[in-house]
Amino acid sequence: FLLIGGRLADRFGPRRMFTLALAGFAIASAVCGLAQDDGMLIAARAAQGIMGALLSPAALAILLATYPEGPGRHKALGAWAALMGLGAATGLLAGGVLVEIADWRWIFLVNLPIAAAALLAIPRILPAFDASTARPAPNIAGATLATLSLLLLVFTVVETESEGWTSARSLGGFAVAAVLAAIFAVTERRSDSPLIPRELL
Repeated sequence: FLLIGGRLADRFGPRRMFTLALAGFAIASAVCGLAQDDGMLIAARAAQGIMGALLSPAALAILLATYPEGPGRHKALGAWAALMGLGAATGLLAGGVLVEIADWRWIFLVNLPIAAAALLAIPRILPAFDASTARPAPNIAGATLATLSLLLLVFTVVETESEGWTSARSLGGFAVAAVLAAIFAVTERRSDSPLIPRELL
């Protein structure tokens, strides 16, 4: 969902997309923390992941729009990358501490005050640089093909632990993922609004 998130940020503006995705992430976190069964937790966790994927390209677009080309932008991007890595590492440790001293639900509920503070700060801190002109519509077909290809690839790799790398199921999963990726590449080359630069293909 990173690809479609980047295109949505282009179309609706990075600040607007960041705000909506952050609000969605907070709501999904609340549902995770209040989940009454496995199905509810898994569905809310999936929504949380999707909102996180929509947040990331919007945040990067905000940085690029805020800092012009030069040393300032390089420092900002370096800080952003460092905080992304730091957050991934410390999040696991902090989650373990919360589970030990409180309850597993708090690894989700702790996001709520942080998200609320960020949502209150957005209109005061971020400039209103969202474009008012219409941008190309998101390439839904390309986003769907890319998502299905990656999901199938990751699922197949995970399942090799029980299925083996050379089983018919694993080989079939890899083959279908490769076909979907090839169709995605062809679709992107022909699209009027590609999700990624054609040169990368």
